[in-house]
Amino acid sequence: MGKPITDLATLAIGFGLPAEGLNFQALGGGHINDTWLVGSSEGSKIVLQRINTTVFRHPEQVVANHLRVFEHLQTQPTGLALLAPRAWQNGAFYTYDPAGHFWRACDFIPQTFGCEQAESLDQISATGQVFGRFLRGLITLSPVDVFTTIPHFHNAIRRSRALADAAFQGLPQRCREAAPELAYIRAEQSLFVFLTRLPLPERVVHNDAKIANVLFSQDSRQPCAVIDWDTIMPGSILCDFGDMVRSLVTTAAEDEPDPAKIHLDEERFAALVKGFIPEMRDALAPVEGKHLLLGAHWIILEQAIRFLADYLLGDPYYKTAYADHNLVRARNQLCLYRELRSKAPVLQRILDAV
Repeated sequence: MGKPITDLATLAIGFGLPAEGLNFQALGGGHINDTWLVGSSEGSKIVLQRINTTVFRHPEQVVANHLRVFEHLQTQPTGLALLAPRAWQNGAFYTYDPAGHFWRACDFIPQTFGCEQAESLDQISATGQVFGRFLRGLITLSPVDVFTTIPHFHNAIRRSRALADAAFQGLPQRCREAAPELAYIRAEQSLFVFLTRLPLPERVVHNDAKIANVLFSQDSRQPCAVIDWDTIMPGSILCDFGDMVRSLVTTAAEDEPDPAKIHLDEERFAALVKGFIPEMRDALAPVEGKHLLLGAHWIILEQAIRFLADYLLGDPYYKTAYADHNLVRARNQLCLYRELRSKAPVLQRILDAV
């Protein structure tokens, strides 16, 4: 995480914290933005974030979406804690620092914790349920009322073309090393053409529905909030379901390098659908319900493409911890995708039985 150019204390005070006894904790779990938890001696806390404007070209739209979703969900019976945006001292919900960096803040949700991987089947089911409630709350929000913060975010055909360009323009040594992965992805890309032919309704969805974007209550140990709203925009329910499969059903982290440890667990999948489907059943269109599992194929293969393209180009997008980090991530996702393909009949039977 880069050192902020501007003074964090000045920013925190501008977003409404008292000046006395400020303390700062870097929150480093995200791939894209830089985030700090800022507290004051009197007990109030905010989450302060520097938006990556290379990824989010119009950060004001990210903030506008956050405010729109917050106001909408306040009217819905989700029972979830919501990320309340903080206004800057001029009344706007963002500010620029002297170096031109874009900053926003929201209230910290107290007495909560997060996790990168599910620790039990009950936790998986509860996470599916909380995303179901969150998405059901967004069903009545029209896609025309929110901005597309990253154009073509889940346009998998466009992602495939970008990978082909990266294979042509990327670092030669990396392109040679990734040749087997490139060949396999090319052979699987017809999936994306099939998806474009489905009459999937456009929804307002989270677009990054993973367990790392859920907060759990320290008291009940149950999910109580969905966070990281930057990618909320028009999209497909299939993508959010696919993201949940990707993050909840696998037995390993997305950068686990050992293929022997990467599995798609059927019990975990059953727990996920047990939580998610009852919350969303009445809201899903027939075409969505029929093709939910394709969402997992879509997102896992697309994520492999994104990691691999970034690797070929020298890692300009995702934060990396070592030279081959994105290649390891891509291989991990392809291993998961292959197992998803082999287990698809069993998983579909599990879905049909809920």
